[in-house]
Amino acid sequence: MKKRALISVRVSTENQSHGYSLQTQIEGCRRYAEDHGFEVVAELEDHESGDIPIAERSQGKLIYDLVDEGSVDAVILYTLDRTARDDRVLEYLLFKDYLYSHGVELHYSDSGLDPHTMEGDLVGYIKARAASDERRKITERTMRAKRAILKSGRWIPAGNVTKYGYHKVGKEKDAYLEIDEYQAEIVKQVFHMAAIEGLTLQNISNRLYEMNVPSPHGKPAWGVDTLRGLLKSKIYIGKPVWGKERRDKKTHKHIANPKEHWIEVATPELR
Repeated sequence: MKKRALISVRVSTENQSHGYSLQTQIEGCRRYAEDHGFEVVAELEDHESGDIPIAERSQGKLIYDLVDEGSVDAVILYTLDRTARDDRVLEYLLFKDYLYSHGVELHYSDSGLDPHTMEGDLVGYIKARAASDERRKITERTMRAKRAILKSGRWIPAGNVTKYGYHKVGKEKDAYLEIDEYQAEIVKQVFHMAAIEGLTLQNISNRLYEMNVPSPHGKPAWGVDTLRGLLKSKIYIGKPVWGKERRDKKTHKHIANPKEHWIEVATPELR
């Protein structure tokens, strides 16, 4: 009888540029299954980050369920680095041990069987660790590129710097911020109301409403939080900071980054 195989593929946004499209992975795994006489009983597509442990991903849970049920004899991945991305590669080791403890083999479409032997585990660990180190280097290179872009005055659309008072010129990597004269005048008036007139945020909001000045979101009234963010932003003195926060891939909450990860952005100063 043919061995029953489960094909599991994963992709995230950053993978697309590295030739890791889902269709590419699926086709590679299907060819491997056919060439090695496997009967494919399930194909799972995972769109979650490799930073999340397999058992905590929606599709990863299905792998564990099918293995627990005894429904598969092998799991086929596109490459070894489709398992997980933790720096110490513990997730890879745990996943592999779990499969083999249930009598399930682990295969990769590009390199074949990943044997659960002393030699196989050692080779697999070295490959997984090398892949982890390469990802770290890619991240560092990406951050250096972002720093260069931001310090030159160009704009990264994913940045979280307040932009009211400016408009973006150009597209993608060539984009930069230019002063919007109308909005810049509103910004100056808001600072004058707060610093010189001593108005409260609510009073400033009321004044802007009376002046018929729409908020940055196009609403007739300015929210207090919007005004607070505007007054606290360093973009108006030419020193905005990018990367103060990041989104946790597990909880999806925003958490603070250490200061060494912050990037000061060069932007035109409002005077």
